[in-house]
Amino acid sequence: MGKQNIEYQPIVKPSRYRPFDMTILSTKYQKWTAVLGLLFLITYFFQDFLYDKFWVSYVIPFFIFAISFLIVFFIGLWKGDRGVIKVLISVLVIIGVTELFKSEIFKSKILLTADLKDDLSNINLILRKNHTFEIRSTTISREKRFSGKYKIDNNKIIFLARPYDSDFIPDTLTIYQDKLILKFNKGEPVLDYATYFDIKQNHLTDGL
Repeated sequence: MGKQNIEYQPIVKPSRYRPFDMTILSTKYQKWTAVLGLLFLITYFFQDFLYDKFWVSYVIPFFIFAISFLIVFFIGLWKGDRGVIKVLISVLVIIGVTELFKSEIFKSKILLTADLKDDLSNINLILRKNHTFEIRSTTISREKRFSGKYKIDNNKIIFLARPYDSDFIPDTLTIYQDKLILKFNKGEPVLDYATYFDIKQNHLTDGL
């Protein structure tokens, strides 16, 4: 029998990083990028809670995780690990979708906005067409939000849920000219400084 010609193929060791392998979390750079991206998203989603607890100090972990995430991402790219791109895209898509749903696009039409300001704080009121209200109270050190349902009775706005964490804002406001009155004294509206809302826009007659 004649000798058979056997061709030997050289053994090629796979490279440590495969530039076009887009499988997520297959390398240490993808894993670290995902972990730091997750920590960044946690601080992003809970930024209101962190701000309320720690005031401006909440930005410290926010920026630490954001910068660390970007550093590991660019190191991964520099090492030829293209998989970190998908991790970055995933984080950006999550933030983008969240911001989209928080925008006015998916919310009911605004019928009325009003502000109550003093030297140290600002209270903003929004009434929407679907009979929901939003109140945002902002001070130097914190921000609080309240929401619920309301109804209109002639020139009165009646909150069906507690509009504030104290009795400063009553459950009923009265529309008086370009103001929302909180209190009356002997039948007359109290118009002292920082005791009423200034109406910025009013389309209640159009939407209700």
